[in-house]
Amino acid sequence: MRYPSRPDGAFLLCIGLLVLAPTAVDGQTDAGTAEAVPAGMVAHFAAQAGCPAGWMPATSVQGRMIVGTNTVGEVGTTVGSSLSNLEDSTHTHGFTASLNIPPQNIAGSDGSNNQGAQSGNQVVSGTSGAAATGLPYAQLLPCVRP
Repeated sequence: MRYPSRPDGAFLLCIGLLVLAPTAVDGQTDAGTAEAVPAGMVAHFAAQAGCPAGWMPATSVQGRMIVGTNTVGEVGTTVGSSLSNLEDSTHTHGFTASLNIPPQNIAGSDGSNNQGAQSGNQVVSGTSGAAATGLPYAQLLPCVRP
């Protein structure tokens, strides 16, 4: 299996969770299923009316991409600021380039241009214009089981 990777070699892995809610048969709820969901579990719901019964909003992950870790001490760490509703954040890139311009002999008569291109190593730097990430996403409601 191949995972999408970043230029620095780290890989990104998105995991979907399926949470089974208690079912009712003849008016009786299967309570065993509800207890099978561990406290602290975060799940995403496509609910317009809020988190399901027994869950509460997971505000620490709202507007953030969730990245798994295998280091317990890093659980809950956040980096940067969260996205606002329907935001597609923008970013810029700094750049520096070096150009080696060879000397050229140009003959002319009675010219007034004394601002010709200078030969040698020329350094150019700047910042690109702001661009949106363009990453497709779906907004879901993150909820945590207390």
